[in-house]
Amino acid sequence: MTTAMPPENILFVDDEPNVLSGIRRQLHKQYHVTTAEGPVQALEIIKQAPRPFAIVVADMRMPEMNGVQMLTQVASLTPNSVRMMLTGNADQQTAIDAINQGNIFRFLNKPCSPEQLSQALNAGLKQYRLVTAERELLEQTLRGSIRILTEILSMVDPEGFGRSERIREKIKLILPKLQITKIWEIDLAAMLAPLGSVTIPRDLIIKQANDESLLANERQVLDSVPEVAHRLIQHIPRMGEVSQIILYQNKNFDGSGFPANDIKGQDIPLGARLLRVLSDMIQLEDWGHPATEVVSYMRKKAHLYDPHLLDLALGTLAQEKPSVRKTISVMDIRASMILAEDVCMRNGALLIRSGQVITNTLKERLINYFFTNRINEEITILTTESDETKSTGTPEIEPPAQTGQTLLCDDSPVPEPTGNSLASKPKTKTFRSIG
Repeated sequence: MTTAMPPENILFVDDEPNVLSGIRRQLHKQYHVTTAEGPVQALEIIKQAPRPFAIVVADMRMPEMNGVQMLTQVASLTPNSVRMMLTGNADQQTAIDAINQGNIFRFLNKPCSPEQLSQALNAGLKQYRLVTAERELLEQTLRGSIRILTEILSMVDPEGFGRSERIREKIKLILPKLQITKIWEIDLAAMLAPLGSVTIPRDLIIKQANDESLLANERQVLDSVPEVAHRLIQHIPRMGEVSQIILYQNKNFDGSGFPANDIKGQDIPLGARLLRVLSDMIQLEDWGHPATEVVSYMRKKAHLYDPHLLDLALGTLAQEKPSVRKTISVMDIRASMILAEDVCMRNGALLIRSGQVITNTLKERLINYFFTNRINEEITILTTESDETKSTGTPEIEPPAQTGQTLLCDDSPVPEPTGNSLASKPKTKTFRSIG
């Protein structure tokens, strides 16, 4: 019975073409083998490979750098790759360096019998699968935990969660234009940015949302939201950078704002600089200002934002599809829809504010309230034109913003900032200071 070839790829590195040719002939029926003539070519192959090599086997004595030096770089490029050494230079010091510096899994001497080499490769593949399976389990656990946190957040602070979901949609348009590798960190930070609100009394959140006057101690509590969220997640594995983004989400580019320290400009985490721009943009949109006025106002407050990110963010306004209003049945609601009107219970009590992004949990909540006859069947949602065929109900074009809005001119009085950026919603259509 023929044994199936393992799907993983194995890279052999040697500066002698004859050795590599012999390896290919010996192993091509058992494994997916790639060869590289020397360490420079090998590192380039690793960088361009669509997925990491399961095993990298290197000779010791090669030009430009030896096998230990090369395997050390491999550990940085693809840390899960199993590293082995196949060499004729079998002195004790070579073995010690390979183990201590290259963190090798096996040390093999030339000449190496086919059986011994296959045995080592099979053991390496087993180790690689064990490591990657554990990593995938941890990542799935992390994703599941984050999902639970956000679902809870959507219930405790639906307004904050709705804003974070809209910010994430804008981030998706901006990130492809940035040369960054850890996109997931910024996405998670946007998702968890309002997490600190779980420690804030609900009546205080409502008081802020209704633009009621806040006492000094109440403002201090609200200002602490980023710091609370930072403390909640900073000890979660792999979430250190995410927690830093959240901590600095309200920091201004000129160094003002929270936290009060000397960090400013490019020293502020990139994700935090992006959240700073987008959170203000979302707030201005929520106040009912059209895109042209949002652009004009944020340009006047350019000292608050990273100029490059501000340009990218403002550019997303033209890419967004126009919204339409639809009246649909609660039973037809889908995740990612946005409520266009408040959902109230039959007794008049507010259940969910307009502007909230529908999550699966929020959907279940609405359905349960409808089944128990606590809300009416019809709700009004906002969606894009591309979604029209996916929902029932008669679409109704969202009316343009009122024209009574005014911009603060250079000589207009600007109120002093109070606490977090855009902390309160104005009762008029006049821009407030966001500095």
